[in-house]
Amino acid sequence: MPASFDVSSRSAADRSYPRERYYRPELDLVRFLAFFLVFLHHNIKDDPNSFGRDVWWAYPMAAFSNACAFGLALFFTLSAFLICELLLREKQHSGTVRLSSFYVRRILRIWPLYFLGLAIGCLIALYRHETRDLALFGAYALMLGNWFNIFFHFTGNPMAVLWSISIEEQFYLVCPIAVRQFSRRGLYILCGAFLVVANFALLVLGNRGSSPLNVWFNSMVQFQFFAVGMLISLTLGGAAPKLSTPLRVAMIGASMPLLWGACYVFHALQAAPIRSAPQLMVGYALAAIACALIIVGSLGLPARVIPGWAVWLGKISFGLYVYHALAINVVSSLPPFFLTKGAVPFLLRFSAKLALTIIFAALSYRYFETFFLRLKGHFEVVRSRPI
Repeated sequence: MPASFDVSSRSAADRSYPRERYYRPELDLVRFLAFFLVFLHHNIKDDPNSFGRDVWWAYPMAAFSNACAFGLALFFTLSAFLICELLLREKQHSGTVRLSSFYVRRILRIWPLYFLGLAIGCLIALYRHETRDLALFGAYALMLGNWFNIFFHFTGNPMAVLWSISIEEQFYLVCPIAVRQFSRRGLYILCGAFLVVANFALLVLGNRGSSPLNVWFNSMVQFQFFAVGMLISLTLGGAAPKLSTPLRVAMIGASMPLLWGACYVFHALQAAPIRSAPQLMVGYALAAIACALIIVGSLGLPARVIPGWAVWLGKISFGLYVYHALAINVVSSLPPFFLTKGAVPFLLRFSAKLALTIIFAALSYRYFETFFLRLKGHFEVVRSRPI
């Protein structure tokens, strides 16, 4: 039987979402994959002894490192898919979207750990006597961190990676209101508008010769990944695609070459050779396609092929993301003998950084985040992942 999407033959407007808890463990696998890509990016990019700079494969490896940064875009795509999916289910059952409940749920899930991360960042800034970073974290607290980085400075503080939460929160200002007010057709149009604005931004930034980081920090650029996530939810209509396991594996496997090609061939996130606007637009489009392939390929993945440890790590992935740069900094401050060149020392550093990140995140989830997640459950209209 050819692969097909398991969606109803009824019109999109008449599709009915099941009322039971919406939880797919395979999406925890995607969460962990997104984190792991970001973790790879920061380890290869920031470790001066991870690979040679004068060997023939230095540029392809740099492209691989930058490709891994698109793990953050995968986070955005997955977040938009899940938020849109839950809001559509809520609207199906109650006839509306309760904005107050939505924002309370998001605050309870994001803000406690986020502001703890900002507090840690401020303490590190004071310890290092880098007081200008306090203004940075002030902008982060106002959910304007990405724009602050564009117009002022980006810092080496390990909590500076939390700039992405600003973009996530900006999306939350739009999505629930749009789902509440618009029909499905209106949401499709909104997603199309996001894509148009993102590509216009890439056109302008590319023609101006903006730095790769300033392109990366731009909310309008990143909103294309939210649009892709919403489009997946709208198109599937609450169902999982009915695909063979080999095809799913092939879709997920094809994503990494696409991301690498986006950086190596089209120079997305790559400073040299000189980029152009069309290159940027194609590069980011390939990244968006790769994110869509991962999510669509993962939805409905048989439980037997999903490692339990990966699901657990996906469950604590927010903590993994918040603490990973701190863990990298801690390990990087170890005595010099641990920082020598070579594959074995690099793997030792990598393993130590990953282990410490997992320890930080597991403790945080168990003794800090769980309290707020239980409170969050009281405001859920459609139950999601169990604690």
